[in-house]
Amino acid sequence: TMTITEEYVRSIFARADAFDADGFAEAFAEDGVFRFGTNPVVTGREAIRQANANFFGSLSRMHHVFEHIWIEGDTSIAEAVAHYTRPDGYEVA
Repeated sequence: TMTITEEYVRSIFARADAFDADGFAEAFAEDGVFRFGTNPVVTGREAIRQANANFFGSLSRMHHVFEHIWIEGDTSIAEAVAHYTRPDGYEVA
């Protein structure tokens, strides 16, 4: 089994910041669970990949600034401020 570290969690978000939906989804087990903000939970690697690919397509830039990362066994939770730039140049944090 893999040991989850803070560096590994940060690397997953770096994949997201690079709009790498495939690489991001690969970090999850086949039956992995992902929740983005207040959106519904997404279950399964392919569903996670598709949900993020759709979201990435709505942005021109994204960057995460971490507040906290919690790791317990094979579970991690990250709290971060996400900075988004839409295609029209409008920035949201």
